[in-house]
Amino acid sequence: MHLVSEVKCRNTRIGGERHRGWMGGDCMTPMPPSPRDVELAFEIRDDACGGFLLSWHSRDNSVHGVTSHQSVEDAQQAAQSWFAIQRHEWQDNR
Repeated sequence: MHLVSEVKCRNTRIGGERHRGWMGGDCMTPMPPSPRDVELAFEIRDDACGGFLLSWHSRDNSVHGVTSHQSVEDAQQAAQSWFAIQRHEWQDNR
């Protein structure tokens, strides 16, 4: 998978949001995690099948994730929506 674009180190605040997933029957809604600042690295890679993967991880890998997108622009839009990363922050590696 070819690295297309990256943001190497970015301080990001995570946590503090209410649970939004399905809880089922009589489950109690968990308390939101305490907000914390963490340094994340972001990458957009070509998935070799016509799409792109947006991934992020902390140095200790305690925070990480991957999402699939149809275009680099879609991946950048997701990063902007979820992490407030602006287009000018991406380093193009094409």
